Amino acid sequence: MEREYLPLPYGHDFYMPQLVGLNFADVRAIADEFDFSVEYQDASEADRIAWVRGNWAVVGQDPIVGTPMKDGEFADLLVLKKSESVDAIAATLRTDFHLNEKRFVGTVTSTTEGFGRIIIDDATIDLDLISPIAGGCASPSAEADFDNARVALEAVIPLGSRVLVVRSASKGDGFLHVLRDASDLDDAPANSANEELVSTGWWEPSATQFSGGYDIDHHNDAAVTSYIPKSDLSGAQLEYSPLIAAAANDGVRNSVGGLGTCRDLAENNLADAQVRRAAEEERQRLFNLEIERKIREGYFSCRDGDGDGICYER
Repeated sequence: MEREYLPLPYGHDFYMPQLVGLNFADVRAIADEFDFSVEYQDASEADRIAWVRGNWAVVGQDPIVGTPMKDGEFADLLVLKKSESVDAIAATLRTDFHLNEKRFVGTVTSTTEGFGRIIIDDATIDLDLISPIAGGCASPSAEADFDNARVALEAVIPLGSRVLVVRSASKGDGFLHVLRDASDLDDAPANSANEELVSTGWWEPSATQFSGGYDIDHHNDAAVTSYIPKSDLSGAQLEYSPLIAAAANDGVRNSVGGLGTCRDLAENNLADAQVRRAAEEERQRLFNLEIERKIREGYFSCRDGDGDGICYER
Protein backbone atom coordinates (compact mmCIF):
# COMPACT_ATOMS: atom_id res chain seq x y z
CA MET A 1 0.00 0.00 0.00
CA GLU A 2 1.15 3.55 -0.71
CA ARG A 3 2.77 5.30 2.23
CA GLU A 4 0.33 7.61 4.05
CA TYR A 5 1.95 10.08 6.42
CA LEU A 6 1.05 12.03 9.52
CA PRO A 7 0.88 15.83 9.09
CA LEU A 8 4.30 17.39 8.54
CA PRO A 9 6.01 18.95 11.56
CA TYR A 10 6.01 22.75 11.57
CA GLY A 11 8.64 24.28 9.32
CA HIS A 12 9.10 21.24 7.06
CA ASP A 13 8.07 20.94 3.43
CA PHE A 14 7.95 17.25 2.53
CA TYR A 15 8.74 13.73 3.69
CA MET A 16 11.78 12.09 2.10
CA PRO A 17 10.56 9.63 -0.55
CA GLN A 18 11.82 6.08 -1.01
CA LEU A 19 14.81 6.15 -3.38
CA VAL A 20 16.33 2.73 -2.65
CA GLY A 21 15.74 0.40 -5.57
CA LEU A 22 15.39 3.17 -8.15
CA ASN A 23 17.52 3.58 -11.22
CA PHE A 24 19.97 6.33 -10.34
CA ALA A 25 18.98 8.20 -13.52
CA ASP A 26 15.38 8.51 -12.26
CA VAL A 27 16.39 10.19 -9.00
CA ARG A 28 16.98 13.60 -10.60
CA ALA A 29 13.32 14.07 -11.52
CA ILE A 30 12.20 13.14 -8.00
CA ALA A 31 14.75 15.47 -6.43
CA ASP A 32 13.51 18.30 -8.66
CA GLU A 33 9.88 17.53 -7.79
CA PHE A 34 10.49 17.64 -4.03
CA ASP A 35 13.25 20.27 -4.19
CA PHE A 36 16.21 18.52 -2.59
CA SER A 37 19.79 18.02 -3.75
CA VAL A 38 21.62 14.73 -4.15
CA GLU A 39 25.16 13.60 -3.48
CA TYR A 40 26.25 10.02 -4.08
CA GLN A 41 28.99 7.56 -3.24
CA ASP A 42 29.93 4.18 -4.65
CA ALA A 43 28.71 1.57 -2.13
CA SER A 44 31.61 -0.71 -3.07
CA GLU A 45 35.16 0.00 -1.99
CA ALA A 46 36.18 0.96 -5.52
CA ASP A 47 35.19 4.63 -5.24
CA ARG A 48 33.87 4.63 -8.80
CA ILE A 49 32.14 7.53 -10.56
CA ALA A 50 28.65 6.94 -12.02
CA TRP A 51 29.34 8.38 -15.48
CA VAL A 52 26.19 6.84 -16.96
CA ARG A 53 23.60 7.03 -14.21
CA GLY A 54 21.22 4.74 -16.03
CA ASN A 55 23.66 1.89 -15.38
CA TRP A 56 23.48 2.38 -11.60
CA ALA A 57 20.88 1.75 -8.88
CA VAL A 58 20.33 3.29 -5.48
CA VAL A 59 21.05 0.83 -2.64
CA GLY A 60 21.03 3.19 0.36
CA GLN A 61 19.92 6.67 1.34
CA ASP A 62 20.32 9.16 4.16
CA PRO A 63 17.93 10.56 5.36
CA ILE A 64 15.75 7.46 5.25
CA VAL A 65 12.29 7.40 3.75
CA GLY A 66 9.73 9.29 5.86
CA THR A 67 12.17 11.82 7.33
CA PRO A 68 10.72 15.38 7.46
CA MET A 69 12.68 17.60 5.07
CA LYS A 70 13.00 21.27 4.18
CA ASP A 71 13.33 22.57 0.64
CA GLY A 72 16.92 22.62 -0.57
CA GLU A 73 18.31 20.05 1.86
CA PHE A 74 20.67 17.28 0.74
CA ALA A 75 20.23 13.53 0.47
CA ASP A 76 23.29 11.25 0.46
CA LEU A 77 22.90 8.13 -1.68
CA LEU A 78 24.82 4.88 -1.97
CA VAL A 79 24.83 3.44 -5.48
CA LEU A 80 26.01 0.28 -7.22
CA LYS A 81 25.98 -0.88 -10.81
CA LYS A 82 22.63 -2.49 -11.54
CA SER A 83 24.22 -5.90 -12.05
CA GLU A 84 25.65 -5.70 -8.52
CA SER A 85 22.69 -4.12 -6.73
CA VAL A 86 20.03 -6.81 -6.24
CA ASP A 87 21.21 -8.23 -2.91
CA ALA A 88 22.11 -4.79 -1.50
CA ILE A 89 18.70 -3.38 -2.39
CA ALA A 90 16.92 -6.37 -0.81
CA ALA A 91 19.01 -6.06 2.36
CA THR A 92 18.21 -2.36 2.71
CA LEU A 93 14.50 -2.79 2.05
CA ARG A 94 14.25 -5.53 4.69
CA THR A 95 14.68 -2.74 7.26
CA ASP A 96 11.62 -0.50 7.45
CA PHE A 97 10.96 1.85 10.35
CA HIS A 98 7.73 3.14 8.73
CA LEU A 99 8.89 6.55 9.87
CA ASN A 100 5.97 9.00 10.34
CA GLU A 101 3.57 6.75 8.44
CA LYS A 102 -0.05 7.18 9.47
CA ARG A 103 -1.16 3.73 8.26
CA PHE A 104 0.96 0.78 7.18
CA VAL A 105 0.97 -2.99 6.98
CA GLY A 106 3.83 -4.96 8.49
CA THR A 107 4.87 -8.08 10.38
CA VAL A 108 5.02 -8.38 14.18
CA THR A 109 8.65 -9.05 15.04
CA SER A 110 8.52 -8.62 18.83
CA THR A 111 5.96 -8.29 21.62
CA THR A 112 8.43 -8.37 24.52
CA GLU A 113 9.87 -4.83 24.45
CA GLY A 114 7.56 -3.73 27.28
CA PHE A 115 3.91 -3.94 28.14
CA GLY A 116 1.92 -2.70 25.17
CA ARG A 117 5.03 -2.03 23.07
CA ILE A 118 5.00 -3.92 19.78
CA ILE A 119 7.68 -4.01 17.06
CA ILE A 120 6.25 -4.19 13.53
CA ASP A 121 9.03 -4.74 10.98
CA ASP A 122 11.44 -2.23 12.61
CA ALA A 123 8.84 0.28 13.84
CA THR A 124 8.01 0.60 17.54
CA ILE A 125 4.32 1.07 18.35
CA ASP A 126 2.86 1.54 21.83
CA LEU A 127 -0.74 0.32 22.01
CA ASP A 128 -2.79 3.47 22.50
CA LEU A 129 -5.64 4.06 24.99
CA ILE A 130 -5.16 0.80 26.93
CA SER A 131 -3.01 -0.59 29.73
CA PRO A 132 -2.77 -3.95 31.51
CA ILE A 133 -4.82 -4.45 34.65
CA ALA A 134 -2.33 -4.41 37.51
CA GLY A 135 -2.17 -3.58 41.18
CA GLY A 136 -3.42 -6.80 42.71
CA CYS A 137 -7.18 -6.22 42.39
CA ALA A 138 -7.67 -9.11 39.95
CA SER A 139 -5.15 -11.54 41.42
CA PRO A 140 -3.23 -11.96 44.67
CA SER A 141 -0.41 -9.84 43.24
CA ALA A 142 0.29 -7.28 40.58
CA GLU A 143 2.81 -9.70 39.06
CA ALA A 144 0.05 -12.25 38.47
CA ASP A 145 -2.07 -9.57 36.78
CA PHE A 146 0.83 -8.74 34.44
CA ASP A 147 1.25 -12.43 33.62
CA ASN A 148 -2.39 -12.67 32.59
CA ALA A 149 -2.03 -9.50 30.51
CA ARG A 150 1.06 -10.94 28.81
CA VAL A 151 -0.72 -14.19 27.93
CA ALA A 152 -3.63 -12.22 26.48
CA LEU A 153 -1.25 -10.04 24.43
CA GLU A 154 0.55 -13.01 22.91
CA ALA A 155 -2.78 -14.66 22.04
CA VAL A 156 -4.33 -11.58 20.42
CA ILE A 157 -1.16 -10.38 18.60
CA PRO A 158 0.83 -13.52 17.67
CA LEU A 159 4.48 -13.13 16.79
CA GLY A 160 4.88 -13.16 13.01
CA SER A 161 1.34 -12.05 12.24
CA ARG A 162 0.62 -9.46 9.59
CA VAL A 163 -1.03 -6.35 10.99
CA LEU A 164 -2.46 -3.05 9.86
CA VAL A 165 -1.13 -0.21 12.02
CA VAL A 166 -3.09 3.02 12.43
CA ARG A 167 -0.97 5.59 14.22
CA SER A 168 -2.43 8.12 16.64
CA ALA A 169 -1.61 11.81 16.50
CA SER A 170 1.50 10.88 18.48
CA LYS A 171 3.71 8.95 16.06
CA GLY A 172 4.79 6.41 18.70
CA ASP A 173 1.26 5.31 19.68
CA GLY A 174 -1.25 3.44 17.58
CA PHE A 175 -3.86 0.78 16.99
CA LEU A 176 -3.27 -2.66 15.48
CA HIS A 177 -5.52 -4.86 13.36
CA VAL A 178 -4.40 -8.47 12.92
CA LEU A 179 -4.93 -9.38 9.26
CA ARG A 180 -6.36 -12.88 9.15
CA ASP A 181 -7.62 -12.29 5.61
CA ALA A 182 -7.67 -9.41 3.10
CA SER A 183 -11.11 -8.18 4.20
CA ASP A 184 -9.71 -7.28 7.64
CA LEU A 185 -8.14 -4.20 6.07
CA ASP A 186 -11.64 -2.76 5.80
CA ASP A 187 -12.55 -3.28 9.48
CA ALA A 188 -10.76 -0.25 10.93
CA PRO A 189 -11.53 1.16 13.41
CA ALA A 190 -13.62 -1.87 14.52
CA ASN A 191 -12.03 -5.04 15.82
CA SER A 192 -8.63 -3.61 16.67
CA ALA A 193 -6.21 -5.62 18.78
CA ASN A 194 -6.47 -2.83 21.36
CA GLU A 195 -10.21 -3.46 21.62
CA GLU A 196 -9.75 -7.26 21.64
CA LEU A 197 -7.24 -7.04 24.49
CA VAL A 198 -9.74 -5.10 26.60
CA SER A 199 -12.36 -7.73 25.74
CA THR A 200 -10.13 -10.41 27.33
CA GLY A 201 -10.64 -8.67 30.67
CA TRP A 202 -6.91 -8.39 31.38
CA TRP A 203 -6.45 -4.98 29.77
CA GLU A 204 -8.45 -1.84 30.48
CA PRO A 205 -8.92 1.68 29.12
CA SER A 206 -6.10 3.98 30.21
CA ALA A 207 -7.03 5.99 33.29
CA THR A 208 -5.44 9.11 31.81
CA GLN A 209 -7.69 8.99 28.75
CA PHE A 210 -10.97 7.61 30.14
CA SER A 211 -13.13 8.37 33.14
CA GLY A 212 -15.21 5.74 34.92
CA GLY A 213 -14.59 2.07 35.58
CA TYR A 214 -14.37 0.25 38.89
CA ASP A 215 -13.67 2.21 42.09
CA ILE A 216 -11.57 -0.04 44.34
CA ASP A 217 -11.08 2.64 46.98
CA HIS A 218 -14.79 3.62 47.01
CA HIS A 219 -14.16 7.33 46.49
CA ASN A 220 -17.65 7.53 44.98
CA ASP A 221 -21.04 6.15 45.95
CA ALA A 222 -20.95 3.65 43.07
CA ALA A 223 -18.58 0.69 42.81
CA VAL A 224 -18.67 0.84 39.00
CA THR A 225 -19.42 3.60 36.51
CA SER A 226 -19.30 3.41 32.73
CA TYR A 227 -16.02 4.07 30.97
CA ILE A 228 -16.25 7.32 29.01
CA PRO A 229 -13.51 8.77 26.75
CA LYS A 230 -12.15 12.10 27.96
CA SER A 231 -12.57 15.22 25.87
CA ASP A 232 -8.90 15.84 25.05
CA LEU A 233 -8.46 12.94 22.63
CA SER A 234 -7.53 13.63 19.03
CA GLY A 235 -6.84 12.01 15.68
CA ALA A 236 -7.45 8.28 15.45
CA GLN A 237 -8.21 8.20 19.19
CA LEU A 238 -11.59 9.79 18.49
CA GLU A 239 -12.58 6.83 16.31
CA TYR A 240 -11.21 4.06 18.49
CA SER A 241 -12.03 5.28 22.01
CA PRO A 242 -15.83 4.60 21.93
CA LEU A 243 -15.17 1.01 20.79
CA ILE A 244 -12.59 0.45 23.55
CA ALA A 245 -14.94 1.95 26.16
CA ALA A 246 -17.78 -0.32 24.98
CA ALA A 247 -15.53 -3.41 25.19
CA ALA A 248 -14.52 -2.50 28.74
CA ASN A 249 -18.09 -1.81 29.86
CA ASP A 250 -19.17 -5.19 28.46
CA GLY A 251 -16.27 -6.88 30.25
CA VAL A 252 -17.16 -5.29 33.59
CA ARG A 253 -20.85 -6.03 33.17
CA ASN A 254 -20.23 -9.68 32.20
CA SER A 255 -17.46 -10.28 34.78
CA VAL A 256 -14.81 -11.09 32.17
CA GLY A 257 -11.32 -11.83 33.48
CA GLY A 258 -9.71 -9.23 35.70
CA LEU A 259 -12.33 -6.60 34.87
CA GLY A 260 -14.96 -8.78 36.54
CA THR A 261 -12.74 -9.61 39.50
CA CYS A 262 -11.91 -5.96 40.03
CA ARG A 263 -15.60 -5.07 39.82
CA ASP A 264 -16.41 -7.71 42.46
CA LEU A 265 -13.69 -6.33 44.73
CA ALA A 266 -14.96 -2.78 44.22
CA GLU A 267 -18.51 -3.86 45.06
CA ASN A 268 -17.37 -5.75 48.16
CA ASN A 269 -15.26 -2.80 49.30
CA LEU A 270 -18.19 -0.46 48.75
CA ALA A 271 -20.53 -2.77 50.68
CA ASP A 272 -18.05 -2.90 53.58
CA ALA A 273 -17.69 0.87 53.46
CA GLN A 274 -21.46 1.29 53.50
CA VAL A 275 -21.75 -0.98 56.56
CA ARG A 276 -19.07 1.03 58.33
CA ARG A 277 -20.75 4.27 57.30
CA ALA A 278 -24.13 3.05 58.55
CA ALA A 279 -22.59 2.00 61.88
CA GLU A 280 -20.95 5.40 62.23
CA GLU A 281 -24.20 7.17 61.37
CA GLU A 282 -26.06 5.09 63.98
CA ARG A 283 -23.43 5.86 66.60
CA GLN A 284 -23.75 9.55 65.80
CA ARG A 285 -27.57 9.32 65.93
CA LEU A 286 -27.50 7.74 69.38
CA PHE A 287 -24.97 10.28 70.58
CA ASN A 288 -27.18 13.12 69.36
CA LEU A 289 -30.22 11.61 71.10
CA GLU A 290 -28.31 11.42 74.34
CA ILE A 291 -27.22 15.05 74.01
CA GLU A 292 -30.82 16.11 73.36
CA ARG A 293 -32.00 14.19 76.45
CA LYS A 294 -29.41 15.83 78.64
CA ILE A 295 -30.35 19.26 77.31
CA ARG A 296 -34.02 18.62 78.06
CA GLU A 297 -33.20 17.49 81.58
CA GLY A 298 -30.97 20.49 82.22
CA TYR A 299 -27.80 18.48 82.43
CA PHE A 300 -25.66 21.25 80.93
CA SER A 301 -27.29 24.04 82.97
CA CYS A 302 -27.35 22.24 86.35
CA ARG A 303 -24.99 23.44 89.06
CA ASP A 304 -24.64 20.40 91.28
CA GLY A 305 -22.17 21.36 93.91
CA ASP A 306 -21.93 18.06 95.79
CA GLY A 307 -22.71 15.67 92.90
CA ASP A 308 -25.98 14.31 94.34
CA GLY A 309 -28.00 15.20 91.20
CA ILE A 310 -29.79 18.18 92.84
CA CYS A 311 -29.19 21.42 91.00
CA TYR A 312 -28.55 24.86 92.45
CA GLU A 313 -27.85 23.76 95.99
CA ARG A 314 -26.64 26.34 98.41
